[in-house]
Amino acid sequence: MNNEFFVSCPVGPENLLKQELLDLGLNSEVIVKRGGVQFKGLFRDALSVIINSRIASRVYHKAFAFTFGVEKDLYDKALEKEWDQLIDPWQNLKISTLVDLEGKKKFPNTKFLSLKLKDAMADFFINKHKKRPNVELDNPDVSILLRIDKKENSRKFIAQVYIDLCGIPLSNRGYRFEGHTSPLRENLAAAILAYMNYDSSKGLIDPMCGTGTFLIEAIYKHFNIVPSLKRIESFLENEDKAWNFLKYKKFKSELPVNKIHQILKAIYMQNIKKLELIPSKQLFVGLDNDENSLKMTRKVLRKLKLFKACRIENSNSLKVNLSQYNVDTLIVNPPYGERMNQQDENQLHFEFAENLKHSFKNRTAFIFTKKDLHKNISLTAKRKIPLKNGNIECRLLEYQLY
Repeated sequence: MNNEFFVSCPVGPENLLKQELLDLGLNSEVIVKRGGVQFKGLFRDALSVIINSRIASRVYHKAFAFTFGVEKDLYDKALEKEWDQLIDPWQNLKISTLVDLEGKKKFPNTKFLSLKLKDAMADFFINKHKKRPNVELDNPDVSILLRIDKKENSRKFIAQVYIDLCGIPLSNRGYRFEGHTSPLRENLAAAILAYMNYDSSKGLIDPMCGTGTFLIEAIYKHFNIVPSLKRIESFLENEDKAWNFLKYKKFKSELPVNKIHQILKAIYMQNIKKLELIPSKQLFVGLDNDENSLKMTRKVLRKLKLFKACRIENSNSLKVNLSQYNVDTLIVNPPYGERMNQQDENQLHFEFAENLKHSFKNRTAFIFTKKDLHKNISLTAKRKIPLKNGNIECRLLEYQLY
């Protein structure tokens, strides 16, 4: 039986995500939507996306859908659903609601819609099982997304109930140490690397590498290491520390936990062997003038057994001669936003571009930065790709240096 799934991602790289799914062999009704991709398949297919996708944020299973007009209709229609197919009465849950533009006019209070759905679920369980699930906002067994969209050519709305199979976002790879943060989510970094379409065998340099997000994602991709490797490792050590699909009744009915364990252990062993075969060739170069960031980057690279593929140095990107590094492609995410004031942002971008002109000739540079900061870069961009870093409007800029 084919199920319907929705794979979310940052706004912008939806077509890259679609190609990822096609490359995984998922070719059944793969449709691009804003903020993600919809596909039909088995829970085994959803597991493949969760494990292998570098760009996905979350994977959702579409459990129920129904049409309604007002809040009371939402309650009545939801009460008719067999919720014990999805969740046991002793489990806890969390409900979030998203509405489209038309829905916001009709239902400005999304928390009230979540409450109506929760009430319907609670009453269903009380009526049938004399016990109901509890609400848990921080660490729920089952996380539910209620999506409300206006029905075309109608005054009514379509309610779609999705189950989050991930819990912790897939961008959280599991390789960061506690307190170790990055201004760039890992899946956005992976999407940027995919947009670049560069030849990684000719090396990559990040002259403002910070905590190494671009480097780690690039090495994982180059050596075909699954992005979820550390989360698989956590699962094999303790099954409670992994993904929410392990607590989802429908998922486990197709793939029991022991079967999931077999699949993930095989993937883990294959990838550990790949790590052992990584040559001591420093194709990937990371520079930064913040030694504390570099210490953390080195620590993570050693933890991931990737350090031998990297060259990490303390250096000033505005002055260093970049031509001394035997690489053909550069990627950089200069500081911006909360990290700097506007005058410093402008000056940094100008000075870095001047250094690029002189020290990275006959090569390709990509700069990912806040929208409009490219005005301070006195180079002509070959491509300008609009993306968002959180709520910040950004651009990925490609420059051919001559």
